[in-house]
Amino acid sequence: MNKNSQPTVTIRQVSCDDEFYKSIVEDLSENRVEPQILASLLYGPETRSSSPRLLAIAEEDQCVGYVITFDFFQATYITHLHVRESFRRKGYGTMLLRHVCSNPDRTYLLLSEVAMSDSDQLATCVHRKIFLLKNGFRNVPFKRSSPYYANYDVHIKGPDIELGSLLAALRKSYEIWNTAYFQTLCQDKPIR
Repeated sequence: MNKNSQPTVTIRQVSCDDEFYKSIVEDLSENRVEPQILASLLYGPETRSSSPRLLAIAEEDQCVGYVITFDFFQATYITHLHVRESFRRKGYGTMLLRHVCSNPDRTYLLLSEVAMSDSDQLATCVHRKIFLLKNGFRNVPFKRSSPYYANYDVHIKGPDIELGSLLAALRKSYEIWNTAYFQTLCQDKPIR
C-alpha cells in the first residue's frame, strides 16, 4: 500500500473457527474475560434465541476491534465494543457502531460505567460518554432497581422504548452474562 491510499477496512461476523476469533479471545483475556465465557455467550443454548453476534473490524486483514450484540424484545443490546489502543481515534469504533446500528427503526442499547470523580478511570469514562453522544446515543435517566446497574449509565439510540421493555432488556442482558459466567465456573467440576 502506498502512502496516499486508504487502508482496506472491512466488518464481518466472526465464528469460533474464524482467524479473528483467537485474536478477540486474547483481547478479552487481557481484560480478565475467560474464553469459555465468550463461547457460552455466542454458542450457549440460553443465548440462541437472542441472536448473538460477534463482529470484527479489520484493517488490511488485521483485526483492530470487535463488538458483541444480542437482539431481544425491541432492542439490540451492544456489549464489548473494543478497538485496540494503537487503532483508536481513527474512526473504527464509529464504523462498528454505524454498522451495528444500521436500522433506524430499531432501538440500540448499551451500558457505560458511571464517571466518578474519585475514579482512576474518570478520563476513560468521560471520553466514552462523549464518543457515544457523538455517535447518536443519548443517556436514559431512570431509577436503578438493582445494585448492579448503580455503576452504569444506560444509553440508547433510535426510537424510545417503554421503561418496562428497557428494564426487561437490561435484565435479559444481565441473565445472559451471569449464565455464561456461572457455566464457565462450573465446567469440569463434579456436581454433588
